[in-house]
Amino acid sequence: MRLRSFLDEGVQLIETQLDAMAFPLDGKEALSQMAESTCHDPEIAAMLGEIFDIIGVYGRLEIRSGQARGLDREYFEGMYWSHGVHSSHLLLEDAGRRTDLETPHILVSDLSIPDPEPLARLVANAKRAGAKSLLLVCKTLSDKAIAVLMAANSKFENFKVTAVRSPSSVDLQDLAFLTGGQLIVSAAGYTLDAVRAEDLGQARRAWANKSQFGIVGGKVSPRLLRQRIAELRAAHERAQDVDERENLEKRLAKLLGGSATLYVGGATDAEIKTRKALVEQTARTVRLAIRSGALPGGGVALLACQPLLAEREQAAADSDERAAYHVLAKAVAAPMRAIVRNASLDPGDVMAEVRRADPGWGCDVRSGEMVDMAAAGIYDAVAVQKSALRRAVNTAALALTVDVLVLRRQPPTSMTP
Repeated sequence: MRLRSFLDEGVQLIETQLDAMAFPLDGKEALSQMAESTCHDPEIAAMLGEIFDIIGVYGRLEIRSGQARGLDREYFEGMYWSHGVHSSHLLLEDAGRRTDLETPHILVSDLSIPDPEPLARLVANAKRAGAKSLLLVCKTLSDKAIAVLMAANSKFENFKVTAVRSPSSVDLQDLAFLTGGQLIVSAAGYTLDAVRAEDLGQARRAWANKSQFGIVGGKVSPRLLRQRIAELRAAHERAQDVDERENLEKRLAKLLGGSATLYVGGATDAEIKTRKALVEQTARTVRLAIRSGALPGGGVALLACQPLLAEREQAAADSDERAAYHVLAKAVAAPMRAIVRNASLDPGDVMAEVRRADPGWGCDVRSGEMVDMAAAGIYDAVAVQKSALRRAVNTAALALTVDVLVLRRQPPTSMTP
């Protein structure tokens, strides 16, 4: 346990050193280089560099299987949700594929609407209140209710109405906030009869298709929007759970209005699946690099921490403290040693040359030459390096404080009766 405590102190020292070496990433080219340092696929890297340059660190990126063999992308203005119209009869334009609404009034609810009469009254009240179009967000809609909406589209000139499926409760809260509308939820006892025209939210534009709907230019106060964004960013920084962080990123993307879909193609389903996994991993790394900064890659940043660890080892009076810093000094050299060895180069010669070089210089193992790693576009993300460091030390510390470890070098591939 004493050794473990000194290892934890050493980790904090290394993290401070990494923060001091960090630099921000900005621009499409730098983001593409960061992506290529992770995935080693120029096509994926170029596409992700373009996407994150447009949508930013909190922008929503949806990764889907594509129909072609290559990659393609689609950008969305505003924010969107993966819930489409209740019926294809409510798609009014573009050969029945999409509906666009200008300056819509918006009902934000999770209501089930079986009875057409309250719905007909709501449509009439919205039109009397000056609405040019109406977007209904609701859980379910009966066939009779759909018929009412179809009749309204035919009856009223210069007035459109459509209905989409309700997203999650959290998404409904954000949608109500963005549009300035009242959140109408059945759990609170709301019914459609109680909804007034002033309860409806508003936006500059809305659209819907069979699988998605979105809004552009919600009527939320800019001051309130900035406040909500600051709150979610603070919650994102505090969050430790990966799923929680991803959910907060999606909410921030909706509030900030930057979204993209990347379509990943391939020759076979297996190839598409493999490339999608690579894209997802690379996208997470690029996000982390934008948020936390980048470091010279190829193990250079970790190796640069070795002299300070050696100094601490020499200055330590406690034997356990010396052992901890000795272990860490060897560990921070391991990533570069592995990279160089995998490239069939001699680790001893390369690492000696790196130690003699200027700060930030390392070996580009593709050419075997010494380069300024940042200038060559060979990066590591600060957050990724810190996470790997903590995981490694925590795993080693766990091994120090348990009675028995069982290591299976060749785990069984199948169970026998």
